[in-house]
Amino acid sequence: MNTNKTYQLSAVITPEEAAGGLNVTWTSDNPAVATVDETGLVTSHEEGSAVITATLSNGNTAETVIEVSDRPMLTFGHGTSQINNVIKSLSTSFNNMSENTVIVKKVEIFEGTTKKSEYSQADLNNAGIDTEISQYEKFGISITYNYGGLLASNGVYVKYTVQSGQGTYEFKSVIK
Repeated sequence: MNTNKTYQLSAVITPEEAAGGLNVTWTSDNPAVATVDETGLVTSHEEGSAVITATLSNGNTAETVIEVSDRPMLTFGHGTSQINNVIKSLSTSFNNMSENTVIVKKVEIFEGTTKKSEYSQADLNNAGIDTEISQYEKFGISITYNYGGLLASNGVYVKYTVQSGQGTYEFKSVIK
């Protein structure tokens, strides 16, 4: 759940005939992260976790954990073309599975601890690559190395720096 959002919880009491006359009281163990009103409506405030408890007038309880984070949900994919264990070309992408639009601020390609390539938001935009990725949209780039390449045995990965809402986040996608 992102910050400053609401989510409706409900208490289901079984068997059905036991529901008559039982009142539900809702509480949060961490109101700085999430509060809950008398109807079970949860409002998130800041990143973290909170346990929301529904307590019946007969003393029975049920709990759920609410995780609040503005970190985007991204799924990654990649493909390579290799000759003799040397990556000659690389395609890398992600799907934005978040509620919010993400903006690609930087893409870096690493071989082990050595940065081999870096592309800023301006570099990507100047190449005609859209860096504003809406919900359920995909971002991708392909890189061809004319001279040399990346040694596939050296721990090749892509580091994405993206902005979502007020935060900037880094993601690492391992290639080899």
